[in-house]
Amino acid sequence: MGAAAPGRPLPEHGCPASEEVPGRRGPSVRQIARLFRSLPEAQDRVRNAERFYDALVFSVASQGTDAHAKNYSLLLEGDRARLAPLYDLGSHAPYPTRGAALTLAMSIDDEYRIRAIGTDALVRAAVSLGLDAGYARDRAGVITAGVVDAFDRAADEARAVLGPHVFIDRLVDGIASWAEERGWR
Repeated sequence: MGAAAPGRPLPEHGCPASEEVPGRRGPSVRQIARLFRSLPEAQDRVRNAERFYDALVFSVASQGTDAHAKNYSLLLEGDRARLAPLYDLGSHAPYPTRGAALTLAMSIDDEYRIRAIGTDALVRAAVSLGLDAGYARDRAGVITAGVVDAFDRAADEARAVLGPHVFIDRLVDGIASWAEERGWR
């Protein structure tokens, strides 16, 4: 990757920055936590850990089975680093599972099976990121409690542009069913 244009941040996705070569499974939350702890600025360490934790919780709440390290990038500018806006946020919710266990691309508290990841596992992941357990529990509650409304609003915006579409309905219904199953609504 070359140098950024003057005044522009240099993007770096999570795999090279963590010195991991992704195979079937890429870096773990703990490995990414080590990357954040190595950042020179304390405020960058905390803010990136908080944003990354939010993304982990969202991946569970939205059945984001493809949220792997290459989907997270750091924008580097001088000695500063910040997590780039999230991208490639797919959800498995509109698709039938055919009885197979849904798995995440990145383990949370050493668990890949999405149904096995609860608030306690998310909090342990947050603590490994250097976050306070109480903060993590509260934040997980806010994100999981709001996931249905967030997808409803996004669906309304999509329908305004695309018109009615069966995929949009399946996605919203799948998220609502998932949230109901998990006790988030």
